[in-house]
Amino acid sequence: MQQQRERIPMILVVEDDAAVRNSMKFSFEAEGYQVRAYSKARDVLEAPDLSEIDCLVVDYNLEGMNGLELVRLMRAREIRAPVIMITTFPSPDLHRNASAVGIPIVEKPHLGNALTDQLQSIVGRKG
Repeated sequence: MQQQRERIPMILVVEDDAAVRNSMKFSFEAEGYQVRAYSKARDVLEAPDLSEIDCLVVDYNLEGMNGLELVRLMRAREIRAPVIMITTFPSPDLHRNASAVGIPIVEKPHLGNALTDQLQSIVGRKG
């Protein structure tokens, strides 16, 4: 009898700071997730197979558009993966706007456990 392989969740990271992006990619892969990482929102919108992602981890401050705008464009394309927004010093307006569309915010630079815990609550732990 052949065992069926368990599908490994795919996390899409969008972060313009290379050090932060690479750190998140390493951390998520160490937890057992597949990771696709991008530095620009427009690159995400041109990426193939966005319907296969299980969670989007996106920085609010991106070149060309903010993270909420990226999420709106993705949802307009019927990409409904859960989202975690990361940012430094989020304003009350950002908290309100993100909360209104069901997006939790994790503040930089305290990403560590808070981000991993949030991710695990959304897609489960693989590692």
